Amino acid sequence: MAVPRNPITIDTSDTFSTWLSNTNLAINVLKDIITDTVLTHADHSGAAFTAGSTITQATTGATGIVQVSTVDATTISDLGTGTWGTSNNVTQSSPTSVTLTSGHLTAVTTSHLATTGAVLTTPTITAPVIATITNNSNTLTLPTSADTLVGRATTDTLTNKTLTSPAINGGTMTSVTLVTPTLGTVANLTIANAGNIGSVGDTDAMAISSGGVVTFSQRDVHSAGITVADAGQIGSASDTDAIAIGADGDITLTQDLELQHDGAILSFGTNDDVTITHVHDTGLTIKNTHTSGNSGIGVVLTLQTGDTDIADGNILGQIKFQAPDEGSGSADQDLVAAGIAARSEGDFSDTNNATELVFNTGASEDASIGASGGDMILSSAGNLTVAGTYNGGGIMTTGGNIVIPDAGTIGSATDTDAIAIGSDGDITLTQDLELQHDAATISMGTNDDVVITHIADEGISLETTPTGTTAGTIIHFKNKRTTIADGEMIARLLFQTPSESDGSDAIVSTAEIGVKAIEAFSATANRSAVTFGFADGGTTITEALRIVPEGIKFPGTADLSTDANTLDDYEEGTWTPDMPDGGGEDAISGRYVKIGRQVIATAFINTNTTADYSNFKLTGLPFTILDDDCCGFVSMTSVTSYNYDDGSAPRFFYLTKNTDYIQGWSVSGDALEHSGRNNETYRGQHIMFQAVYETAS
Repeated sequence: MAVPRNPITIDTSDTFSTWLSNTNLAINVLKDIITDTVLTHADHSGAAFTAGSTITQATTGATGIVQVSTVDATTISDLGTGTWGTSNNVTQSSPTSVTLTSGHLTAVTTSHLATTGAVLTTPTITAPVIATITNNSNTLTLPTSADTLVGRATTDTLTNKTLTSPAINGGTMTSVTLVTPTLGTVANLTIANAGNIGSVGDTDAMAISSGGVVTFSQRDVHSAGITVADAGQIGSASDTDAIAIGADGDITLTQDLELQHDGAILSFGTNDDVTITHVHDTGLTIKNTHTSGNSGIGVVLTLQTGDTDIADGNILGQIKFQAPDEGSGSADQDLVAAGIAARSEGDFSDTNNATELVFNTGASEDASIGASGGDMILSSAGNLTVAGTYNGGGIMTTGGNIVIPDAGTIGSATDTDAIAIGSDGDITLTQDLELQHDAATISMGTNDDVVITHIADEGISLETTPTGTTAGTIIHFKNKRTTIADGEMIARLLFQTPSESDGSDAIVSTAEIGVKAIEAFSATANRSAVTFGFADGGTTITEALRIVPEGIKFPGTADLSTDANTLDDYEEGTWTPDMPDGGGEDAISGRYVKIGRQVIATAFINTNTTADYSNFKLTGLPFTILDDDCCGFVSMTSVTSYNYDDGSAPRFFYLTKNTDYIQGWSVSGDALEHSGRNNETYRGQHIMFQAVYETAS
């Protein structure tokens, strides 16, 4: 309803207001008679009707009386049941219709009806000029002739009007601004295409497009909730079906779900028995909150595949690890870096679901797991296969087998290949083997026929079970050099006290038993000697004795002992005797044997029969005689018998201490006599001496 340009003042104590509310006077008739003429409250003066005058109330107060005045004597007719005359006061009781047709009515003032019982039924007022209607303190200001005053029984259009606190019950309004309205029951409310519904502070709070799309300029609040149709949708301008709600309440999202607050929780189940909780700047926590009837179950996360035909190598489920936001490059850094997957080991059936658990890590590659391969695989049989190095930080206990690749290694963080196992099962150690329990054994052979056993605090024992009577227990030393030279050591058995607290010489090897080549080895030569060597106040082991194929042999330069009960040297050889005072011997030679410090020296002389041996001296003994009076003795013999003449004194031979010669002397003569003939040793001229003596070294 448009608002009139001039206010209307109505005195509610008068029956005019009752008349306005009870008559069926058409709204369009009132619009026609309301003009810019100002209507004022009757002053009860009873003055004649002139421009600006008022219609006064009849003093008689008769029921149904209407009093009007005209400018002149023009008759106001069509009073229904009577005609108005030209008098100033025309009385008409209970008219059924009123029509003002006089062109001389330049101003009409409609004032009071009779105070009681006034009724106007379907009146018609044509072209009146009325400005205001005033009754006591209430003024009704009528609009100009260009506007419309609409009644409740009419259908009309009000444009650009403001209604303040109206009470509206039904009807159709177009381009209406309602200020603090009170709406009753409205069957339909229609606004123009792309029109708005709003408040004083936000006039376009709700915009409705020609297609019926409603746009809110502010966040809408629904205190009682929002209900959409089954399978209905809630969305945004760009994604109208972002949220779909099925008839069963299932919610389907076309885009992401974001819970944008720390500690956000997704709860599942009628009693929220399973929750997923956001951990700020860390990740998610899955929890089974059920506190009874759930002992031992914990929280279960099941990965399922919808594949209906599982074949060998199919992935049943996989967890991948990735850093997609890494900004250091544009290649490997944002690929999948690791993965864990369950992979079938064969075709699934009603009797088979064999599955292996596969672990894979990336090294400049996508670590996603495929139909084969993997850095570590735990099979359905419980076998763990590791493609790389296993580094155990603690104790690894297994009820099955550990199998590594052929020529694979087992080690520690510092020594990753400490144990190598070849394809033939041979084990190679890069470091020590320690059997750290008393009586530990190392058994060898398919039937443990050779056993090395630890003897606590003493050493080890070697036990064998020979198959024959001649083999015995064997320790076999092998030197795999391809060329063995004369004097080269083939093998050694060393003896040492490395933990001796005095250190230095005490901790080095003190003795050895070795095998040394005594000729260059060849296809027909392999002579060797077993040597015995000792250290004596130093780090060098000196050979003290060797056993050669021919027997026991001492070194050429002996390290003699001061112990009288020690055999520290043995030597055999030749020496060259010399007779500087002789007569020119035809032949002379010598041999010796040295055992320790005792020397047995033998000389053979083929003498000259004419020589004079009065000053006999045989020099060149192989070792110097001990500087002691009790140094040894000399014996002499010949090939044939040797006799002294009865008349001649015998010749004696002796050793001179600290020298290398044998001397001879006689009691009465200087010649060597044989069979009573002077200057002749024996008929064959052959004589032998043997000196047995001690030497200093």
